[in-house]
Amino acid sequence: MKKLDKKYEQNILKFVPKIIGVYQILGGLFLFLMSIFLSDFRMVAWAQVFLVLLVFFSIVGGYLFLKQKKYGAFLCVINQSLQIIRFQFLGFTLKYYTGISAGVIIESSFLNELSFSFNLTPGASFILGPIYTMNDFFGLNVIPILFIYYIYRHKEILTKM
Repeated sequence: MKKLDKKYEQNILKFVPKIIGVYQILGGLFLFLMSIFLSDFRMVAWAQVFLVLLVFFSIVGGYLFLKQKKYGAFLCVINQSLQIIRFQFLGFTLKYYTGISAGVIIESSFLNELSFSFNLTPGASFILGPIYTMNDFFGLNVIPILFIYYIYRHKEILTKM
């Protein structure tokens, strides 16, 4: 059993920075490119600033974590934490993910009917601000939760050495 635990820890040390670091870099670049080529540029100034910060957090955090530099794990955890919850309530929307979003969505329609669904969406999205639709929703993205878990496992193994 000890040998399996040691192998598991070695795999975490070896692969977690590579997978999450590359994922964050590519996700940040993809979000940046989507914002340039697919955005209608009606986003308010503070939301545009926030978008630039998210792209920065994603790319720089991913690079620092990939290279196992100081603050890399910290920036990755911040970036991933912001991607866990998405919602739309009374016309205000927060939706942010890069790479893949996989999770549960609870939606309330105009007729106050609740529906539950599982959502798997590749790509990148950033919406912050008013959007006028008839439905409200709340969603949890499980991908960032898994990434945060493995970032902390990686850090725990490093401090144990």
